[in-house]
Amino acid sequence: YITFFMTYVKGDETGLIVVPSVMRTSTGTAHPFMEWSAAAGVKTRTASSFTLTASANAYITLDVRGISYIMLTQGGSANDGTPTGTLAVSYTLK
Repeated sequence: YITFFMTYVKGDETGLIVVPSVMRTSTGTAHPFMEWSAAAGVKTRTASSFTLTASANAYITLDVRGISYIMLTQGGSANDGTPTGTLAVSYTLK
């Protein structure tokens, strides 16, 4: 498991979306980290993303068994305002 600790200081933007992706090699193709759910015997998947809309300290924990590389990308939640916010990220592995 990996836990990302994030400190977000909101700027003029509406918010921030953080998207985890996984790769097999350090220079390989990034694939969205998926969340799986089952209902009535049918499994569906949804790409994981996390939205921060106000200054906050937050964390996410992901099960990364069998994953060689993981990366986070960030982007504006509505592509509005001047992106003056900041995001600091650290992590721990268990």
